Amino acid sequence: MTTLKNILSRYLCVDLRTLGIYRIALGLVCFFDVLRRIPYIEVFYSRDGVAPNQFMAEMAGRYSTKAFTLLSSLNTTTEISVFFYITALFSFFLMVGYKTKLSHIITVIGILSIHNRLIILENGGDLVLNNMLIWSLFLPLGKRFSLDRIIHSLNTHRDDTPKSLNTSEGTLRCEPTHYWGLAYFACLLQLSMIYIFNYFNKDGSTWESGTSIYYFYQLDTFLTPLGNFIKEFGLMPLALSKILTSMTMTFELVVPFLILAPFFTLWARRLTLVTMIGFHIVIGISLYIGTFSWIMVAALLLLLSSKDLDLLKRAVRRLSSGPFTVFYDSDCGFCHETARILRRMDLFNNLTWAGKDWDGRTPDSLNNLRETTIVVWDEKNNQIYTRHIAFSKIMSALPFGFIDAWILRLPVVSHISGYVYDLVSRNRTSISTSLGHSACDISKEYKDQSVDFSYTVTPMQRLCTYGVESVKTVCVFILILASMQYAFTKNDGFRDWLKDNNYETFKHNTDLNRISKKTRMIQKWNMFSPNTPRSFQWCIIEATLNDGSVIDLMTGEPPIYDKLDYQTYQQIDNSQFWRKYFNRVAKKNYKRYRPQLKQVLLSSKNPLRPYDDLNQDGVVDMSDRIESVKLYKVSKSINSPTSEKMVEKKVRKNRIDLDNTTNTRKKSKSSKRIK
Repeated sequence: MTTLKNILSRYLCVDLRTLGIYRIALGLVCFFDVLRRIPYIEVFYSRDGVAPNQFMAEMAGRYSTKAFTLLSSLNTTTEISVFFYITALFSFFLMVGYKTKLSHIITVIGILSIHNRLIILENGGDLVLNNMLIWSLFLPLGKRFSLDRIIHSLNTHRDDTPKSLNTSEGTLRCEPTHYWGLAYFACLLQLSMIYIFNYFNKDGSTWESGTSIYYFYQLDTFLTPLGNFIKEFGLMPLALSKILTSMTMTFELVVPFLILAPFFTLWARRLTLVTMIGFHIVIGISLYIGTFSWIMVAALLLLLSSKDLDLLKRAVRRLSSGPFTVFYDSDCGFCHETARILRRMDLFNNLTWAGKDWDGRTPDSLNNLRETTIVVWDEKNNQIYTRHIAFSKIMSALPFGFIDAWILRLPVVSHISGYVYDLVSRNRTSISTSLGHSACDISKEYKDQSVDFSYTVTPMQRLCTYGVESVKTVCVFILILASMQYAFTKNDGFRDWLKDNNYETFKHNTDLNRISKKTRMIQKWNMFSPNTPRSFQWCIIEATLNDGSVIDLMTGEPPIYDKLDYQTYQQIDNSQFWRKYFNRVAKKNYKRYRPQLKQVLLSSKNPLRPYDDLNQDGVVDMSDRIESVKLYKVSKSINSPTSEKMVEKKVRKNRIDLDNTTNTRKKSKSSKRIK
């Protein structure tokens, strides 16, 4: 039985500290995912944009299962902006762990609504974020490293005396430190599916020949400044590309087995954690691929074990300052509440709190300072710190406090923080009263009493917990079935592998498929598959104005058709959203979006380039009115690394039919290669 429990614990049991760290990273990714979309609210999400609600309702009803989104009921830019800001706010609350479960639910609703409002914009990172948000909804993310944890501890442990701050750990004896649940296994399975199906789908020639990584760093549309540096200085030769391409394929094949391995689990997951976090960070800082790298880093943090966290704790402890003795006005309710909060953040017990009843060792000059300022005493070096510098020292004693504690000591900041400290210190009595604390609320009667509570659960609470966990397990199990069904039936590379090895392919299940589509827990993992692109492209919206002048609506300047390189993408809005939108609208599968794009561009409420001095003649008049628009796709091939001659490829220009009057895409007279 013990052996079975040990095996199951590898898949179902997770340290609550791991969940707390993961929650911080997950909330941070959600927060920035919402913020980066705010500038595009009008053009992509509002009724005046390229895909108003009525149009999208027709598309969903006619072509596919409609995914869940609340934005389908909001139309104006103001309404949608409020929705975005609310989602960002609760993403922040999720990150800091305030009302964690409620914040998580609202964040899930908000993120799914935003992503599903216009699916044409999504990429692999959005899908990973959708999945991880929903899986972790069934996990207790707020039990550690959260405001909820601090608030619960403050309410549970009435350490009302300075002495109790030093004798109480601020935790409950026998309190659970781990969580058992199927949802944790679902997260591990999700990570494994992302890697293994990416491996199966990468069956094209660029991956087989080892040239994929070379092509990565030739795709100007994706390159960050670091990526362009690698390209310009030839830091990705063919030999290195072959090695890195082979390593990528090996990682994606081996990592799922390392994550789910029943033996040597600790070191297998450690290897995965270090290797893949480094892998994704390198990709994230060298290629613009949305949130994919960062949500993968967040998800990989779930592999942290209790032993890993203990090692991390010992390492961070070495970077913290202390020990210090903190002398403070324990008769001040506000001061003591601040001390209680800081005590709960002091995971390393670097701070000893000394109130008016302190009978231990003291520095010589304490009596002259105690009535006017907080005093932090470094007994080992016999150093005294006061006012804001004392708070800087307290911060440096907390976990990761060394990152920002020094800010309070900067010349200009020090002057400001000193003024703020003195202001609060002079008014601490009135602050205490306004916050509901008396000016002298420390009970002398119980000053020697230490605080010690045990974790207890009533039979009714235990019954409710079993009921809730049972419902959660059933929901997670159904979602796992739906996700695996979708993965087995929708990944073409995996289906081809089954056929090539004479295995029967999996059958499509309509009900399970509907669950995956409704929640947008899509499991089609084909990033840069089956081949890495060997060309890059962009779309130019050519607008003819009333006075006959022609401009590119994306830049407001005359169109440039014969140049497409890294500098071109630096001068335009080369975000994930426009890149995905243009790439897909140019394809036949998405041609139904084109007439709507043309209608919006010709409307008086054109969100892309509103009524302005478009012809740049210094006057806004009827001559600036857009009379007609045309859409051109310009593309440029990349030289093969095996070519003996590296010649500059010419830009190709293709006309995209915005009216869908023909079954095939027409090429204009200028569709020939031009210099």
